Amino acid sequence: MNHRDPRFDLIGAYLDGRASTDDIRRLEGFLRTDADFRRLFLEHLNVDGALGELASLADDAAEVPARVQPRRLHRRS
Repeated sequence: MNHRDPRFDLIGAYLDGRASTDDIRRLEGFLRTDADFRRLFLEHLNVDGALGELASLADDAAEVPARVQPRRLHRRS
């Protein structure tokens, strides 16, 4: 499948929340009739979900303060 295929715009609109009711209806029609497109759509969903999880983890890590270095104790002779 060619990545210049306009159906990929429908996937992007769906994932971004920009898809209209008509866009979703068209997307569903393509998913019903084209097994290769269905597989690619699922791959896009998986990648989008994984990236969302990574972004969430990065946001959580940014909130954790930097580790404080322990002070060295000097022994007195």
